[in-house]
Amino acid sequence: MRGEPFGVVLRRIIDAEFGSQEAFAQALGKSAAWVNQLVSGAAASVTYPTVRSLMDAVRSSVMRDELYEAWRSTFAPAPAELPTKAELTEEGIAPFVEGAPHTASMGSIVAMYREAIRLWTGVRSMPDRIDLVFAVGRVVCELCFALGRRGQGLRLAGELEARCREAQYPFGVAHALWLQGLAKQELLRGTSDELYATHKPLRQYLALWRPESEKDRTAHFHLEQSLTRDSGTLAFNLLMAGKGDEAFVQSRLAELQKMNASLSEAVGVSLGKTTEAKLQAALGETDLAWDALTAAAKALPQKSPNDQARFLVQEIRLYLQDRDLPRATRSLSTLHDLTEEHSLLHYKARALELEQALARLS
Repeated sequence: MRGEPFGVVLRRIIDAEFGSQEAFAQALGKSAAWVNQLVSGAAASVTYPTVRSLMDAVRSSVMRDELYEAWRSTFAPAPAELPTKAELTEEGIAPFVEGAPHTASMGSIVAMYREAIRLWTGVRSMPDRIDLVFAVGRVVCELCFALGRRGQGLRLAGELEARCREAQYPFGVAHALWLQGLAKQELLRGTSDELYATHKPLRQYLALWRPESEKDRTAHFHLEQSLTRDSGTLAFNLLMAGKGDEAFVQSRLAELQKMNASLSEAVGVSLGKTTEAKLQAALGETDLAWDALTAAAKALPQKSPNDQARFLVQEIRLYLQDRDLPRATRSLSTLHDLTEEHSLLHYKARALELEQALARLS
């Protein structure tokens, strides 16, 4: 079934975030007439690179998702019309890369992994298409992680880093270093400081990287945010596993609070505050944890199913910590409904863990 036309959705997003087509055109570096052609529906087709550039200009993750779905509905081939295997071209690979997280969450992760490996074999040596090499390589690494193949993901991320360095593609290098750090944290068994040091190569690279384009400056900023949040999550996980220490958690919390105080972008504020809530809860500061979670929810009034699930998980943890079992039970029921409706496999696993915690307290 077709949804709203692409032009209608684009007009709504422009009005919400930019106020006028002229302002949107200026942000894109395009003419107002070019934007009007898209909004009015006069464009006979819109390619993936075009919709990608439009999405990059939109701040709201919810609106980016809406725009992509409208593009798929209006211009992309229907699923029945797509080839069984993606062609080794931008138009063939892009829908696969964009759809990989959703398809994997629906339980098709092994099939997605096999197709991603096939595409990686085809594109890994393309000397003049580092964008495709990076896009496919990133998906392969993330699917390896989801399947528990951390060692393979680590090796592929190392190869991806090498390809990006050869092509002088700094964003790709930085992202590959980030993936390697995540893999090492899962593979290594060390102290909190040793695990924290797994991201040292990325920190050093970000300190030396001087991005020239606005897109790269944004990417640099977002990677720095991811590093800070990941370090906070590491501290939380170690403490919950009985392997961390309070001083390490306090240090990561201070870094996180400093970052959160400097942010204005809704998504960044929401993610940062959610991580802060986890750490405050781990330290036994339940009231401060609720304050942080409330700020996280307020920063992101439009929430995707993944956003809703993330908030519910932390909300249930806090209810359990407060021994408010009736509210924990109700929120857990909502989480189950959400994960079933949207096939959110990751949060289904979190819901099971919370069910077990609730049973222990009942």
